Amino acid sequence: DDGEASARARSLAQSVRAAGTSDEGEVYELSLRATLDAPIRLSAENVQRAGTAVRLVNRQTGASHDLRRTSTLELSPTETESQWTLLTGSETFVEREASQLQPESVTLWPNYPNPFRAQTTIEYTLPEAGTVRLEVYDLLGRRVQVLVNGRHEEGLHQVTWNGSDGSGTPAASGIYIVRLQANGTTRSRKMTLVR
Repeated sequence: DDGEASARARSLAQSVRAAGTSDEGEVYELSLRATLDAPIRLSAENVQRAGTAVRLVNRQTGASHDLRRTSTLELSPTETESQWTLLTGSETFVEREASQLQPESVTLWPNYPNPFRAQTTIEYTLPEAGTVRLEVYDLLGRRVQVLVNGRHEEGLHQVTWNGSDGSGTPAASGIYIVRLQANGTTRSRKMTLVR
């Protein structure tokens, strides 16, 4: 909490150091809270030391950021609170720990852009491998398009919808529902197509 910063511009600083250069390292659990309209900027300094890896992993999506290559990240939260894990240590340690981190639940993220004209990107995460069905419906409950139907591995997945139905005909402007079924769970979100 920076006393001189306004309520909308707070900063948090923490010094984190790896244990050693052999097959050792440290794992830090982080919880980031933010208003949805304000991006979060994270920066890492002094992480270029040979043999030391530093990785930030989003626990909801499984997205991983190598902080040696990208010293500053700007995150646009889609939820008021997100869970992260910071891994630091030897390359072997960080790779091993990162491979064990999986998303915690089936999540269907907001599509972007939304509203959209030509196409939109839909992202979802799976905590474990399984059969996935991702479909688009209109407001009358009619299926417009099947985007995914098959087995997928755990982690973050990305699909693009070009606003057309199953026969390739452009769908009309309006609100559509994208529905994800995976591992016995169903999630849905609204999308707005503007022609």
